[in-house]
Amino acid sequence: MEVLTKYKCIFSDLDKTLLNAEGTISDYTRTTIQTIISHGIEFVPSSGRAFFSLPECLSDIRGLKYVITSNGACINDYHAKTTLDKSCIPESTIERLAHYTEKLGAFVEVFINGQGYTQRPFFDDPSLIRGCNDFRIKYVRTTRKPVDDMRRFILDNRKDIESFVILVHPDKSSELEAKTRFQFPETYITRSEKHMIEISNINSGKHRGMEKFCSLMKIKPEETIAFGDAANDIEMLCSAGLGIAVANATEECRKSADRITEKSNNDDGVAAELRTIFPFWFQ
Repeated sequence: MEVLTKYKCIFSDLDKTLLNAEGTISDYTRTTIQTIISHGIEFVPSSGRAFFSLPECLSDIRGLKYVITSNGACINDYHAKTTLDKSCIPESTIERLAHYTEKLGAFVEVFINGQGYTQRPFFDDPSLIRGCNDFRIKYVRTTRKPVDDMRRFILDNRKDIESFVILVHPDKSSELEAKTRFQFPETYITRSEKHMIEISNINSGKHRGMEKFCSLMKIKPEETIAFGDAANDIEMLCSAGLGIAVANATEECRKSADRITEKSNNDDGVAAELRTIFPFWFQ
């Protein structure tokens, strides 16, 4: 006899939430998600990553259909590699951002049609930005394409930029974030890492991506669960029917959650919590 549940969709951040320190998931987490999906609940990874920067381990999750990327700017059909909904940054804003970051002398990244691009000096040596550990260095080199003339590249692709990222010394990030918010009030700005200021369309944010997805699938907000660990997850946790921070989440994120997992991302925190919420499927 099938057990009824009020939840119809689960949204989960990837880095430091669903993924462990190696940037992957365990068999325990994979089978947990597959069990959830097999009972008719959508599981939707929701990430600040560009589509083609998503970890390979997602392809091993049987039944996974959709992913939200670029901090809610894009809703994608995972296996078809098509975009169901996308909100790019307005061209006029991109032109201003190109000028602004050039004056700052900051490294930047842009996401275009699911692909991440970065300046060649940073691609060649990601340690130029403090805060890039070994995992992050490998991530940059395997998911980004290097660009020699970033300003020209940005202007040539101004119509199609999903996300614009300013890379900064962690100690200066709060000050620069405040300045950038003041200069670009027409955008959505957040941070998943201290050294990254992530800018997207004003109608973005993981919570907006979640809302758009639920509208497409006829799912009510109270029928959703969301997991996260960082500042760019807070609005998603607050918008979900049940917002859950993993044990390793930032203090700000933990305060915004309805509950906190007992285990961290390195100990299958999301999967363990799902088995607590849906015990009848794991007996």
